[in-house]
Amino acid sequence: MPHKKNPDVFELIRAKCNQIKNLPNEIMLMMSNLITGYHRDFQMIKNNYLRGLISISECLQVLNFCLQKIQIRRDILGDEKYLSLFTVEAVNGYVSDGMAFRDAYNKVAGEIESGEFRKPENLLHTHEGSKDNLFNEKIKSLMNEIVSEFKLDKPPPDPLYPAIAGCPGRRCVWIRFHRRTGQYETAPGHPWETDPAAIRAPQTLRVP
Repeated sequence: MPHKKNPDVFELIRAKCNQIKNLPNEIMLMMSNLITGYHRDFQMIKNNYLRGLISISECLQVLNFCLQKIQIRRDILGDEKYLSLFTVEAVNGYVSDGMAFRDAYNKVAGEIESGEFRKPENLLHTHEGSKDNLFNEKIKSLMNEIVSEFKLDKPPPDPLYPAIAGCPGRRCVWIRFHRRTGQYETAPGHPWETDPAAIRAPQTLRVP
């Protein structure tokens, strides 16, 4: 429709992100109903998660561009056509002054019908997330709390690399460093003594 002014870019990003949220379900269904052993079904998973990574990367690029271009039109709500946005605030104001809700509702409705309704002055919104109480400090605190769990201040070695041990067959053992726990461990079935010095020098690892 030619008259629409919707922020369609953000609507499309919303839809893309909802598609990405569905990826775990898609992958789980691909891995269901399988018997023991390796199956070619797994090769189909690669397309799904790569598509998701590409999609989220594109969304972030578009968001980064759009957010830098946004311009705020101040005092736009002073236009007469937006008066009806403030009817609830007017009712709440009357109720706060001691008027019964039904009487306040009818009073504001009558003012609208007669054309006498005016925007309330000195509005103050107190609920969390409103324009007068953005709740930014609490949001920032929650974000920092989650980020701190990843121990990003401790730079790890390569997340996953092989260590060749001096044992028959020179079996390849994988070392994993988990950012969340800050711990090193081997792949299941390959325990060893978790010596940080040995981990940084794979050739010295002792594998039973």
